[in-house]
Amino acid sequence: MLGGWPRSPDIFGGSSLAESDLMPSRSSLGRANALLERINKRYVSLSDDDMKKYGAEFRTVEPCESPAFVKVKVGTRQPNFRKQKSQKKKPPKQPPKEPPNQPNFGKMLLESLLDYRRYLTQSPLRTWMESVLHQALGCFPQEGDSWVLYDEKQPGRQYMVKVKKSGPALTLNIVLLDGFRMDVDLVPVIELRCSEHLPSHFKLQQYSDRHNTFFIVPKPNKRLPKADDCWRLAFHEQERAVLATYGAGIMKPVCRLLKKLRDTLDIPMLASYYLKTLVMKVISEQEDDRFFRNSLVSLFVHMLVVLKHQLGLGSINYFWDENYNLLEGYHREAVRHCYGRIKNVVEDIQKNIEMDPLVLARHILNDEEFRSLPLDIVEYA
Repeated sequence: MLGGWPRSPDIFGGSSLAESDLMPSRSSLGRANALLERINKRYVSLSDDDMKKYGAEFRTVEPCESPAFVKVKVGTRQPNFRKQKSQKKKPPKQPPKEPPNQPNFGKMLLESLLDYRRYLTQSPLRTWMESVLHQALGCFPQEGDSWVLYDEKQPGRQYMVKVKKSGPALTLNIVLLDGFRMDVDLVPVIELRCSEHLPSHFKLQQYSDRHNTFFIVPKPNKRLPKADDCWRLAFHEQERAVLATYGAGIMKPVCRLLKKLRDTLDIPMLASYYLKTLVMKVISEQEDDRFFRNSLVSLFVHMLVVLKHQLGLGSINYFWDENYNLLEGYHREAVRHCYGRIKNVVEDIQKNIEMDPLVLARHILNDEEFRSLPLDIVEYA
């Protein structure tokens, strides 16, 4: 059932992953499952009202040398050796300042993103995108470190917007007058066709038939931190297809619960994408659909065991190219510490869940959320 998962002993101790780690859907777990579903709905999933709010905001925007990384060369011109030496001494090209409606602006922008070998580079693209964002925000009044945006179609509607920079992403922290908050990550990506540009060792299998494009993202390469021409591959549509197999049912809530537990434990190294990768791996390796008929509790605990096991091995392999370990940039001690915390959670849940379903809430919820549990949930559990 678990397919190609490594079954060697954990490098940090403990037992290997086994089929028996999937908890059976016993009737005694009914209370725990009901509790977990309530936690997911009340504390993890967005409410219907929030979903409508998010959707409404976005609908009013007018139309307008390492595994998992690639280099993109534009054109066929091959520079000679002397030209390489002379251009290395020149300062990097800056993105054009002209507005995008000027003739040849696209060509000028593309040329500014290329190095002397005509390889696409990351830094100028991020610089250009940041400058465009700040130019756009500069059209609005500023209060402190925030810009005040108005909606011309809805008089009186106002947004306070801050910009936070984190790695390749720019995050807009948006606050409405009624206190409603949302964060929007802006990451520049370039879309390419799988059939024309994707290196052959990336196996998209059946997903490339329905989604023949992929993205490259200016994400730093941990193996080659100074390589500005290495772009991280991203297969958003293909991943959506993997999760859609069962994503509309049981596995999306499982993934959200893992992220909520991560946030409560305050383990930032467990990036959302790492957890999503584990869920996709488990989904893709199931040969029997009955696996997904297990209860939410059983699948959630199973994914915790999978997470513990992979941390014990010190690896979470990239779904599309397993030669790339998503954890390879972290120090061994950081991974060991993370493993120990998840191991303690798994053992506590497995030991106590049948007699005390609230053990789930104590780990998934923070103190304030746990204290706010409705009385009927606490009494039922």
